[in-house]
Amino acid sequence: MRIRSLIPAAFIVITALTAGPVMAAGAAPLAANAPLGLVALGQSGSFFDSTISPGETVSFEVERVNPNDVAVDANTYIGTVSTIVNGGFGAGDSSVTVTGASTWVDYPTAALTLAAQARDTASFTVTVPADAAPGQYVSSIVLESTTADATGGQISLSQLVRTAIAISIRVPGELVPAFSLAQATLGVVADRTVVSIETSNTGNQHLKLSGPATITDSTGLLLTTNDVVMGSFYAQTATTVSITLDRQLSPGDYVLDITLTDPATGVSATQTSVPLSVAAPDLLGELTRPITEFFDAPPFVTPLVILLVLAGFLGLAIVGFFLLARHRRRRRQASAAVPLTVSPPVPEPAAAPTTDDPRHPKSTV
Repeated sequence: MRIRSLIPAAFIVITALTAGPVMAAGAAPLAANAPLGLVALGQSGSFFDSTISPGETVSFEVERVNPNDVAVDANTYIGTVSTIVNGGFGAGDSSVTVTGASTWVDYPTAALTLAAQARDTASFTVTVPADAAPGQYVSSIVLESTTADATGGQISLSQLVRTAIAISIRVPGELVPAFSLAQATLGVVADRTVVSIETSNTGNQHLKLSGPATITDSTGLLLTTNDVVMGSFYAQTATTVSITLDRQLSPGDYVLDITLTDPATGVSATQTSVPLSVAAPDLLGELTRPITEFFDAPPFVTPLVILLVLAGFLGLAIVGFFLLARHRRRRRQASAAVPLTVSPPVPEPAAAPTTDDPRHPKSTV
């Protein structure tokens, strides 16, 4: 069974210096002064789709298009496909090691210059190993500009233009859909709690999962119900189901229940009573974080070390205050203990007797 709708041609613009998989946004028509394009020649859809038996080789042609009014330098190579968060097409950049079905593709890695409004055709082959197991596989071809273009507007960004086209390979045999749900964790993004559940497509068929996810508190009170709708989940890949809640959960214990199902195959997986915990905020760390950030503190300068240093300074200040107060008190006591010496009054000399005093008659000469 072919699931053509699961593998769109990718049309991507990413910021320069970004590493990791490319996120596909779906097929888009080419237009003048648009990003570079890849066209699957001889195919009824926008990507390569073929059933190839083990040991068989099939040839294809891809058209590399520059719809711009100027020549563009570009690189082209095979991209290993992954499933991005919540499902969808991801093609690895040139730094990602080619693995899986991408090793079956013989497409030359090349640096080329596409003239303005030019179309360039390249041939490639896909050879399925003789021991390949039945199932659905996917690879890709990537075309990216080598020069980052500056965007306009108030915020200027340098951008690399990357375009990827999928190569869907069906190896005949029984399809066995299967997937598993694993560890769940909590995080916070923009003041909202984000629940992340690791999941793996362990079968040989691409899936599209959907279903409800609920969170209750420790008393059993239902807090949130979210409907999960994933994009394409490629066989033999792993990804993360990310659920953004409408609030930020308070510190405490919670329980997650989630059931995901692929409607096309009926395969389903459930996790119940998954414990989740939100820790109380680290107030000490929040108080000391501005200090460590301002001084670019080394790793060993932990919040506890900073607190001990601050406590030491505070202790020294308190001891200094008491020493100063005691010194002043002793000075006042010393001043009060010195005896006050009072000199006796000096008697005034006796006045000479006057001649008018009857006790002293006047003498005559």
